[in-house]
Amino acid sequence: EHIKKLAWLPLDWGVNNSLRKIGVPAGYISVLTAELLYEWNDLDRALPFLLEGLNEAEEENCLEVFIPALITLARIKRARGSLEGALKAVEKGCRKVRETKYKQWLPLLSAFKVQLLLSRGEREECQRWKENNHLSIYGRLIPARELEYFTLARVLMDQGNYEDALVLLARLHLLAEREGRLYTMIDIFNLQSLAYFEQGETQKAMEALEKSLLLAEPLGYLRKFIDQGRPMLSLLVKFLPWQKKYTSNKKEVSSCFVQKLIRKTREGIILWSGKEKHRDIFSFSGEKLTRRELEVLRFLDQELSNVEISCRLAIALPTVKAHISSIFSKLGVNNRAAAAKQAREMDIL
Repeated sequence: EHIKKLAWLPLDWGVNNSLRKIGVPAGYISVLTAELLYEWNDLDRALPFLLEGLNEAEEENCLEVFIPALITLARIKRARGSLEGALKAVEKGCRKVRETKYKQWLPLLSAFKVQLLLSRGEREECQRWKENNHLSIYGRLIPARELEYFTLARVLMDQGNYEDALVLLARLHLLAEREGRLYTMIDIFNLQSLAYFEQGETQKAMEALEKSLLLAEPLGYLRKFIDQGRPMLSLLVKFLPWQKKYTSNKKEVSSCFVQKLIRKTREGIILWSGKEKHRDIFSFSGEKLTRRELEVLRFLDQELSNVEISCRLAIALPTVKAHISSIFSKLGVNNRAAAAKQAREMDIL
């Protein structure tokens, strides 16, 4: 709560200078504030705080603030569509660490670099990291190496080894729950939901996602979902219909929060594509629209009836209805007008 309040203070309020007098590391509060603003997806406000904290930490050679700040900077750069900029920020951190005797920061930077490389599909280097790191899913868990464990889980999932990833995530969950680290538990539930979904265990995936959303909504956290990209979008689109049908929780995740996450995640995907408009035929949910579904969608935009579409395409009326149902599901809508509007916004008609 204190950091939330600090996030709305003027940048020149002098918080860091005041707290340094009582032993708080240089730049710590500015960086912490930037991290919170990042999670709220307020990147424009996060950056000035982050740069202030980075400069103070670098001047004081305070690596325990400088390195996490660089990782947050890398996250912001990636969120803005610059993967190369993110990698450069990580490399700057590696160079800084090599100039000192505090080499313990290198594994942290290497692990985050692997996460960036995974998003670019550079699997060989990720496999080398896994082999050289000697981390075990059954080894003693050290909280300071949390980022490395998450990276290992991601590499295992990328390799299709979901069982091992889920074992590791279950152990991380026990540790985080014991220590009351909600921030970490959101990440764990998100990865569990993605792993279960890839295994075809949709019910377990939705249950894990529900836990994550229930923790994240009161905190206003968005980036933990947005940063997962298209796989998370596929889950989010399916979540509200699932919640309506299956959830047994008295407290539900608000539809407004989920819809906001869907919208922001989609915007992130478009930005990462490096294009002003997403001209691919991927749908809102991350699943591809088939060629026939695109044809039906164009007729929906022209406000043709089901019978007219059936005649135009020479297909049976039940087939038209099946295509429309699939389109609604993939676009995350529930009526013709919304489907046509969504398609126009995505520029796929």
